[in-house]
Amino acid sequence: MAAQEKKAILQIIEKDKDAKYNNSNNGFWYTYKTKASESDTIYPKKGDLVVFEYNLIELDGDTIYTTEEIGTREYYIDQERIFSGMRQGLKLMREGETVTFLFPSYKAFGYYGDLDRIGKNVALQSTVTLKSIN
Repeated sequence: MAAQEKKAILQIIEKDKDAKYNNSNNGFWYTYKTKASESDTIYPKKGDLVVFEYNLIELDGDTIYTTEEIGTREYYIDQERIFSGMRQGLKLMREGETVTFLFPSYKAFGYYGDLDRIGKNVALQSTVTLKSIN
């Protein structure tokens, strides 16, 4: 299953010729839609409060949750529950950046899904905007 998800993710990357995707050390891929100035060296660390917005989309493009449905979220880095890919992805972002992540299911909601709209073993795309780091 992991190999099939990776293949599907790599196909998305191959089709998106205008984007440069990075392969994270944590098992997911990401590309910057809006990048902060290189002089901005502040990334979220444990205990920081981040404010962000995101959506959740299946790899085939079907929207599961829109940014409007989810709303603006606040999250204390590594001190609250959030799915592992998002927890790790937020730490790669700087204030004002927008990043699209491609998460295999084991970095998303895994075997259980979210017990609502996300089924078990669903790989996801998510576009995240980091509004602030406090």
